Amino acid sequence: MEILTLLKANIRHKKGAFVSVILLMMMITLSFSVTVSNNDNVLDGINRSHKTADTGDLAAFIDESKLDDNILKSLSEDENIMRIRDERAMAFLSYKIGEREGKNPYFLLKWDNSLSVFDEKLMEFKAAPDDLSEGEVYVPAAMKTVYGCEIGSEITINTKIGEEKFTVKGFVEDPFLGSMSIGIKQFFLSESDFERLYSENTDDENAAFSLLFPCRIIHIFQAESSGLSVTELKKELNRKCGIVDTALFTQSRESSDEITTIFTETGTKMLCVYVILLILL
Repeated sequence: MEILTLLKANIRHKKGAFVSVILLMMMITLSFSVTVSNNDNVLDGINRSHKTADTGDLAAFIDESKLDDNILKSLSEDENIMRIRDERAMAFLSYKIGEREGKNPYFLLKWDNSLSVFDEKLMEFKAAPDDLSEGEVYVPAAMKTVYGCEIGSEITINTKIGEEKFTVKGFVEDPFLGSMSIGIKQFFLSESDFERLYSENTDDENAAFSLLFPCRIIHIFQAESSGLSVTELKKELNRKCGIVDTALFTQSRESSDEITTIFTETGTKMLCVYVILLILL
């Protein structure tokens, strides 16, 4: 009873400090809840986009001239793999937006409406994205932030038959390689432009890597019965068919998600630490 009496007296005489502490705790709790909820929403959105885009648990980007049929056969017969999706693409090393030049592996793919397209303000997605016409390209939204790319910007790509110029039609949400923290990017062309470039830029062993050349993106979907981690799966597949050694590079969905959510995850963890310190002190 004496403790309760003292507590009531302190609350009555130090009402301002008590109310301040309550308000502070409410603000922290609200901020923490909003941050965690936002983080969960980001993950849910990424997972939905992966499902729509049919992203594999692991993807290998391989020069078409080096892709052996034995690799595909070994993958399709592996007990750790549920299925594979083989997609054609065009690879290149550099491009220009105005006077700015990008230097990383990039890939041109055929647009198939599997990704969401942002509106002009990058705030919402378009309900019915416009189809691409010849000479137009969709690029990841990160290109606007990283390279100052805008709708209407012109992208120049060096190919084996000369320069190709494409006008940015809009920005897409690429859940796999679209993060600002990932240097490698995928661009999307109209069917006619893609098929033309794919047929014209045939394999040439003397061509520089900076020029356009055909490649394949092998999306690998791990079987639910597989007990391997993604890292273990990569090692096992490389041991059996050498896919990692053959590929230009490989990227796991798990790694992509970790990079994409690194800022939201960091913010949530920092707030958690702050809340814990506040409670302890």
